Amino acid sequence: MMALRVLRVFRVLRLLRTAKEIKLIISVLLRSMKSIFYNGILFVIFVYLYAVAGVSMFRMPDTANLSGEQLQRYEKLLEEAPNAPGNSPDPYGSISEASFTLFRALTGEDWTDLRYNLVTASELGVIKVPPIVITVFHVSWFCIAAFLLLNLLTGAVINNYQLTITEEEEEHKKHPLSDAASDRPDK
Repeated sequence: MMALRVLRVFRVLRLLRTAKEIKLIISVLLRSMKSIFYNGILFVIFVYLYAVAGVSMFRMPDTANLSGEQLQRYEKLLEEAPNAPGNSPDPYGSISEASFTLFRALTGEDWTDLRYNLVTASELGVIKVPPIVITVFHVSWFCIAAFLLLNLLTGAVINNYQLTITEEEEEHKKHPLSDAASDRPDK
């Protein structure tokens, strides 16, 4: 019975048929699906490339294989720059984890902490990458992902919005009476 009551909420979707602006937005989004799909493919390619580069450069050593001074440096890294939260895995330990780390950086969530922790790991000799490479990697990812890829997506939707508006205006010029008749309320 409760599920049936919840389904009544979907009656709001009937507004989609009546509201002209909502119809316009939905038609723009449907028209933009092809562009969004190709932008998504481009985004996945960039994520994969950066994830592979991140894993090859920034993967932490396996603690089972560490001994002596290497183990002491790794333990010092964990004290000075722990992963946040503490139960999180190595941010660049695998392709899937690196992809998630890059997505997290794209959202602006702790991307500077990732960089600072890797710089500390570099300074302690846990990873063999200079700090400038770490900085260039993270700043370039943020610039490419946040500015270029997201703006491509926004640009595709706005372009289709303009095309749809133009087509509707041309249709209105061809048939001005039919639009006026549909806008009039019935008596």
